[in-house]
Amino acid sequence: MRTKQTIWFSALVCLIFFSLPTSSWSQETSGLQFLEIGPNTSSYGMSEANTAASIGPSNLYGNPANMAFEKRSSIGVDYTLWFLETNISHAAGTFKKENHAFGVGIISNKVNDLQARTQPGPSQGDFSVSYLSVAGAYAHQLSDHIAIGVTGQFLNEQYWVHQASGYAFNFGLTSRWFNKRVRLAARVSNVGQMSELNHTATPLPTNARAGASANLVEFTTPGANDLPILIKIHADWVQPLRQVDEDQYDYITEDTDNSFFNIGTEIDVGDIAVLRAGYQTQKHDVRNVSLGAGFWIENILFNYSVVPFDSGYKSGHSIGIHYYFD
Repeated sequence: MRTKQTIWFSALVCLIFFSLPTSSWSQETSGLQFLEIGPNTSSYGMSEANTAASIGPSNLYGNPANMAFEKRSSIGVDYTLWFLETNISHAAGTFKKENHAFGVGIISNKVNDLQARTQPGPSQGDFSVSYLSVAGAYAHQLSDHIAIGVTGQFLNEQYWVHQASGYAFNFGLTSRWFNKRVRLAARVSNVGQMSELNHTATPLPTNARAGASANLVEFTTPGANDLPILIKIHADWVQPLRQVDEDQYDYITEDTDNSFFNIGTEIDVGDIAVLRAGYQTQKHDVRNVSLGAGFWIENILFNYSVVPFDSGYKSGHSIGIHYYFD
């Protein structure tokens, strides 16, 4: 069994690093930035610290290996109003079968009512900018401790009359220890390429992440209710493999070493509610703090998150619903 796991482990590592194009390591302007936020409401509330943390049906857009450790199948939909009236719609599903898990998902990102001008003077009309990701994923639990996963995405972007398409892959590895109380994970996200959009291909926001998640404190409230309380903490180290452009996106990186941390916490109150908070250490980020909450009604989890923006932007708001089933 150990020999088989070692072969799988080595194959995954080789696949990840040999799949990275040389240009991914350069400090280029990155596009399709909607792939780097969220993807779902619960993740927003934890500042995207989701490499080792479970985010339900949307694991395929985070770390696909986490799908294999889900206890139940699930489906979910989310809607996010981001800065500058950007709309992000997301739907995903994870389906468990013994040691296997399959996932499907879609993200649509659209900005409407932009004014078209090719010369000084009145606007020549309004147009929209839209992005789309359609994804499928597979994860396999190699043992009680280790799982691997991969996600493939079809990508499309449209700007005014210009359109381009491409592909991307996410590779993930997750392990769990100490009676499943601690998870350690790693992933490489958005490895791929786009076709040319009006003479230039948009670079993908490729990055590498290492994450940890732990059930930190667990206790029961005194009194007649005896509510179980579980405090979890999640942390991601993020290394962007392309530089993000200040003029186009909500944060920039200027230093040669542009890595940063995402830190999130969850407080589970029985089968009633989940409270979330997160923080990003990025120097130039305009959305360092996030807050969120979830409420259970039987097998349905209702989520809400808010992300305050600095620099005069309005706050981002996200709502979502997850349904869990056997």
